[in-house]
Amino acid sequence: MKKRFIKMAAILSICAASMTMNYQFISAEEETSVELTVYEGVKVGEVEIGGMTKDEAETAVNSYITNILNTKITLSLDGSDDKKIELTAGDLGLSWSNQSILEEAVNLGKSGNVIKRYKVKKDIANSQVSYEMEFQINTQKIKQVLEEQKGNFEGEVINASITKTGNGFEITESQSGITINVEESINKIKQSILEDWNKQGELQISLVSQELQPTIKKEDLQTIQSDPMASFTTSYTSSGSSRSANIDVAVQKINGSLLMPGEQFSCLEHMVPFTKENGYYPAGSYMGGKLVDSYGGGVCQVSTTLYNTVLLAELEVVQRNNHGLTVGYVQLSSDAAIAESSGMDFIFRNNTEYPIYIEGYTNNKKVTFQIYGNDQRPANRKIEYKNKIIEVLSPPADVITKDSSLPEGTRRVTQSSHTGYRAELYKYVYVDGVQQSVEKVNSSYYAPAPNYVTVGGSGVVQETEKQPETDSNGTPIETVPTNAPVDGTQNEGEGNQETTNTSSEETQPQSPTEITSVEETQPQSPTEITTSEETQAQSPTEITTPEETQPQSSAEMPTETTIQPETQNVEPQTTIESEEVATFIIPETQIIPETDLSAN
Repeated sequence: MKKRFIKMAAILSICAASMTMNYQFISAEEETSVELTVYEGVKVGEVEIGGMTKDEAETAVNSYITNILNTKITLSLDGSDDKKIELTAGDLGLSWSNQSILEEAVNLGKSGNVIKRYKVKKDIANSQVSYEMEFQINTQKIKQVLEEQKGNFEGEVINASITKTGNGFEITESQSGITINVEESINKIKQSILEDWNKQGELQISLVSQELQPTIKKEDLQTIQSDPMASFTTSYTSSGSSRSANIDVAVQKINGSLLMPGEQFSCLEHMVPFTKENGYYPAGSYMGGKLVDSYGGGVCQVSTTLYNTVLLAELEVVQRNNHGLTVGYVQLSSDAAIAESSGMDFIFRNNTEYPIYIEGYTNNKKVTFQIYGNDQRPANRKIEYKNKIIEVLSPPADVITKDSSLPEGTRRVTQSSHTGYRAELYKYVYVDGVQQSVEKVNSSYYAPAPNYVTVGGSGVVQETEKQPETDSNGTPIETVPTNAPVDGTQNEGEGNQETTNTSSEETQPQSPTEITSVEETQPQSPTEITTSEETQAQSPTEITTPEETQPQSSAEMPTETTIQPETQNVEPQTTIESEEVATFIIPETQIIPETDLSAN
């Protein structure tokens, strides 16, 4: 019996070993095939990858992701048909965030012993395994798209506008607009794509809107009064056609400008570029102390006229530069030069609580600016501006150039000399006629310049040293170096084409053939004012020129001039308060008689 039991056990062991060997042999064959493919029943997102190799699975899944990112998404404003854009999910920054699930899906059931792997395979066959995809969206990308495309969604907002006519001011109504609310629309897009969309088919998203309010409303402009806060006029009757045209062009570019409270106005921004295409002509201006033709010559008279209007309106001056040489259409220290090449500008700010309107026009070769606003200044308060001549600087020695083509003995003055000045401008405030304060407004330095003379022949030319000026007692007057500006005032006369000056009273008038492209009159010193005490009744424009009188010595020269607004629109009067003071009374509408307007 015992022998039979041992014999049966041996037989059973042999059978079991044989079965095990057979199973291992079969499993080894299957394993070789399974290792190369994904088990059937495995999904990544909506993609069936069972039976695929790893490379095939990656290709299939990536193709599915690409289709999602290329899906068209329509963004519209409140569902509008005309305010919408079409783009893709990828354009909005959508991306697949849990890409590691593809590796997990491919390797599912590929670890552990044969029995464990076999069990996983059977489980997958009985119950499908799906890996859920997760997506993320780039908020900054959405914001960038919305900011770039904002204009496609906006309904135009229209500010109220104002125009000066012969019957007063005409004001148009403002109109509100519509645009997208960027922050709320970002949240709406993220929710729609990440939560509401099943990633199948196109998607439409209605963005969140918000109303745009106009920055200028009719009620704002209705505060502008019909009477101007200030007005100022200068004359250019002796200017040629090109310079006159430049003034007309520049004025029209400024006329009708509106400044809301706190806003700044730049003359250059409104006038430039000084080119033929922008309507300008070549006319006389100064560069390096010499007269040249440049496009826009004469526009400094426009900025200067506006500057004086701004002073009378008591607006805040942000930037102002005097000319390098004197001008004849305003008193010293009352000019404002501009130059595109150097960025020299006249800038002011509306420092009132109300809008201001700038009206500019030309008529009969006179340029006028008027500033309208809501004038809150008391009626019993008056202001005036007085200039003070600090120093008179004699022209340096003549600059002589030989020209062998001219006959021997010929002497031609190609450009006249200029007396230099240091001057200051002061603001005086009066209440009921009693002075309340005095304030320095600016300091100006006007460089002296020599005669430029061309002589004929080939002989040696002896240059005569210019004698210093003397006072009435014969005492020489001290002068200072010509390259020393006062209080940091920029001297744009050096290397600048937008400076203006008058010729010195110490030279004889030039013939028209000696300087081309400009129409000149005889220059006048800012202080050579003929008063009623010296001549018979004479209008302000009847000012004695050097052709009529001899130049005054500096001791005879008045040292102070006044610009004062008044209520009546009358011609300026010239009075003498003492031997050392000349006063210009300048009412609200002031015309300054011109002298030399040959340059800017």
